[in-house]
Amino acid sequence: MKTQKGFTLVEVLVAIWIIGTALVALVGLNIGNIKFSKSIDELSQAMFILYDVRMRSYLQTKYNTEIPPIEYPQDYEASTDVLDLSSMKEFAIPFLSGVNIPPIPIAFVKTPSEKRFELFGVSYTKK
Repeated sequence: MKTQKGFTLVEVLVAIWIIGTALVALVGLNIGNIKFSKSIDELSQAMFILYDVRMRSYLQTKYNTEIPPIEYPQDYEASTDVLDLSSMKEFAIPFLSGVNIPPIPIAFVKTPSEKRFELFGVSYTKK
């Protein structure tokens, strides 16, 4: 009997199938990582903008000055609002009728993927 060196066609096809399956799995992981990275980048940009809005509000109130606006990244929208609970306290929370509840500033950021982040601020008063 002759001893043959090399691989049969079946062995080569099985090896190609195994390598192909592993590569498809690795590409899928890479795509998932890219999506996750984009989501984390959006979150960090939104948090930066929220804290920037909050700090600007604080500085404008404390020093009674106008701070020039900055340009936020493209497709990010920042806005602010005030949550006033004082009108609700008489009927919603009767035992707090004598307590002064200050308005609560809120900052909102809308990201390019239409996610919305909110940050409840602290009411700052000038002393």
